[in-house]
Amino acid sequence: MPAVRVYRQSVPYLLPYTGRFIVAVAEVLLIGAVEVLKPWPLKVVIDNVVGGAPMRSDWIPPMDRASLLTSACAALIALYLALAILQVTNNYLTISIGQRMVNDLRSRLFEHLQRLSLS
Repeated sequence: MPAVRVYRQSVPYLLPYTGRFIVAVAEVLLIGAVEVLKPWPLKVVIDNVVGGAPMRSDWIPPMDRASLLTSACAALIALYLALAILQVTNNYLTISIGQRMVNDLRSRLFEHLQRLSLS
């Protein structure tokens, strides 16, 4: 089980960044939720604007086709914007965690090399 050994050795380097890691995992879950919502505005456009079916939702007020199309387009833009922001912040966060962990490892290796004798 070489993978278990690698994980066991790398976890101590992750511990100082536990808070950031939890935020990164939460962002991944949120990205998944937003990805699931992406087809919904297109469904509204196809079923209710193009198809003419009435909206069957309690939380969306009745609208004419033009307003419904505008709202669905705005919702789609908002979803893609939220998704882009989440992905950029998640990439920044995970890359910064990785770089900091590598920096900690390099510092520890350098300290170890400094303690060794020249002979």
